[in-house]
Amino acid sequence: MSAQRNWTSASWYRVSDFRPRLRRHARIHRHLYRGDVWHVLQDRASGRFHRFRPAAYRLIAMMDGTRTLEEIWEHAVEKMDIDSVTQDELVRLVGQLYSADVLTGDVPPDIVELSDRGRRTKRSKIIKSLINPLALRVPVFDPDGFLDATMPLVRPLFSWFGWLLFFGVTAYAIVLAALNIEALTENVGDRVLSAENLVLLLIAYPLIKAFHELGHSYTIKRWGGDVHEIGIMFLVFMP
Repeated sequence: MSAQRNWTSASWYRVSDFRPRLRRHARIHRHLYRGDVWHVLQDRASGRFHRFRPAAYRLIAMMDGTRTLEEIWEHAVEKMDIDSVTQDELVRLVGQLYSADVLTGDVPPDIVELSDRGRRTKRSKIIKSLINPLALRVPVFDPDGFLDATMPLVRPLFSWFGWLLFFGVTAYAIVLAALNIEALTENVGDRVLSAENLVLLLIAYPLIKAFHELGHSYTIKRWGGDVHEIGIMFLVFMP
């Protein structure tokens, strides 16, 4: 280690003997996203996911309860070529893991304080989102398992067959609309704003929008991404 690098922390002595260990319900998966390698930590108890770079993963992988933070940091700097990590950065990483509730054991107060700071920041974001009642987002569940199970049914659409089907249906719809243009446009204002049609619109729009968003989700899955949240967004109280 080079003595000229400012890797040390003034409060390191308070946390250096802590032996971090991941909880049993925490699992780490390797993931390729847009050509970059990431590691996703899955909390199977809460259903939450946390994404880390490979360098952070190599540090997390050593958190098995047998090594102190001091040992993890020295090993990372001397033997793993992670020569950009500082003691403060390692403490912040442990604070993130504690905030995500994936660490077990007695966590030092310095890390708890850092985690509480992160929770306050997250809480303030939630409060800011609630300040605007005309644009509310309500997460519902994690759709990743459903998307994986149904992807084989959708995958053929991501091909030349899918493109031909899309253009064929679109062309047929345009021709059909052109042949029935008079019937479609006759007294259109009164018909659209009738009570019956407004009810039909209220029912149809969320369903059509749901299929539209599923299209985005399947496209992300097709090219190696993950989708871990699906919910309802209310714009001017409309879902």
